[in-house]
Amino acid sequence: MKLNLSAEYDGVKYRMDFIGEGPFTNTNVDMKEMFTARLFKILQGRMDLKLFGRNYFNPEKAKDQSGLRIWPGYKINFKRFNSKFYLNIDTVSKVLRKDTVLDIINGVRNQQTTNWESKVRDELIGESIITHYNRQIYRIDDITFEKTPGSTFSLGTKGDEKTYETYYREKYNITIKELNQPLLITRPKKGRIKEIMLIPELCLMTGLTEKQRSDRTLMNQLNDLIKPNCNTRMSNSAEFIKFMK
Repeated sequence: MKLNLSAEYDGVKYRMDFIGEGPFTNTNVDMKEMFTARLFKILQGRMDLKLFGRNYFNPEKAKDQSGLRIWPGYKINFKRFNSKFYLNIDTVSKVLRKDTVLDIINGVRNQQTTNWESKVRDELIGESIITHYNRQIYRIDDITFEKTPGSTFSLGTKGDEKTYETYYREKYNITIKELNQPLLITRPKKGRIKEIMLIPELCLMTGLTEKQRSDRTLMNQLNDLIKPNCNTRMSNSAEFIKFMK
C-alpha cells in the first residue's frame, strides 16, 4: 500500500509519501510502547503546548515574577513493568527573559571596542530563544553579520525576492526598528529546510544569566514557581491528566 499527499503552504510545495510496513499488533510490546509515546506527543501538541527540548510547556498559564516570565510545563516518561505501561508525570518550568537577542548584541558591541562580533558569537551560539510574534522556540546555531533585515531572500518555489523587513511587515504587521542588525541562523534537525533566518529584535532570551543565578533574593522569589513542593507537583499532574482527557 502506498499513499501520496501533496499540499502548498506559504508559497512552498510539500509532498508526503506513506508506505505500509505491516500491521500494528497487540503482541509487539516494543511497538505498543513506541506508538503510545508518540501518541502522547501528538496529544500535547493538540493541547497547544509548546515543545522546548524534550518537554512541553503551557504559555497560556505563564506567570510573571521579578521581571521574568515563567512557563509551567510537564516532563513525561513511560515505564513498562509486567507488560503494563505506567505514565510518570512531573512538573518542570522554563524561564523566559524580557530582554531581546538584540539587547545582548548591542550590550556586547557597546562594551567591546574590538572583535565584538566574535564575542557576540561566543555569547549567543547554542542558546535557546523564542520569537514573540508566534512563540516558536529555536536554537541559535550561527550568526551572520553579512546579512541584515534589509537583505533579500527567495520566497517559495517561484523565486520571488523579498526583504526580511518587508516579509515581517506583511505577514505579522511588525515594523522592524533597527535595520542594521545581524541575522540569527537556526538549522532544523529534520525536514528539507536547511536553515532559518531570525531577527534578533524579535527574539527573546530564555534561561537565567549567571548574575541572576547568583542573586539569592531573586532565586528565593522564583523557587516556588520553578521548584514547587510535592503537593503542587501532584496537583499539576492531576490537572494535566484532566486537561488531556
